[in-house]
Amino acid sequence: MIFFLRYYFAFILSEAVNNAGGLGLNGIDEKGQPKWDLLTNIKPFELETATSLKKVLDYWNIRKIIPIEIYSWIF
Repeated sequence: MIFFLRYYFAFILSEAVNNAGGLGLNGIDEKGQPKWDLLTNIKPFELETATSLKKVLDYWNIRKIIPIEIYSWIF
């Protein structure tokens, strides 16, 4: 886990900077609270506790996996 901390730090810091600029706003949820998960790229706790390779891929580099999942079904 120590090895991955530098990656977690970089991903979370870049997300925080974008959220501070207002770029991470993903709308309002059903409770009326703003959702700041538009640019979320990693979920460290879920990643470390993942029990399958599918879950690891779901929680690591999230914004890069979405287009790959979309276009892999076309080809």
